[in-house]
Amino acid sequence: MTAVTIPILPSNDFNETSRFFGALGFGEVGRWPAAYLILEHRAGIELHFFSSPRLEAASNDHGAYVRFPTASEVDDLYAGWVGIDLSPGRLTDPSDTDYGLREFALLDSMLNLIRVGGHLPT
Repeated sequence: MTAVTIPILPSNDFNETSRFFGALGFGEVGRWPAAYLILEHRAGIELHFFSSPRLEAASNDHGAYVRFPTASEVDDLYAGWVGIDLSPGRLTDPSDTDYGLREFALLDSMLNLIRVGGHLPT
């Protein structure tokens, strides 16, 4: 049996969410106005968003973790994203953890936290 976990994050503006993630290579797979948005990246990342008109980015505490099998995949994704203007979101530099992963973080324009990681070579 194989399972896939897909995060469901809030958005107070689907047009803004689609624009932000579109700059990172995501495309819309489905949109139900005032209800739901599905985005997909060619690296296999799928993100779902629910409509949250009252969401205030400063108090948003939602997040997701995207894990790749290897740190090199994390580096490849980061290299494709690092030069993009993400304001008001932001991207952190990758770093190696003491628990064996290389990770970086992406904050989108709604300040949803998306951490990306992959296993370091052993």
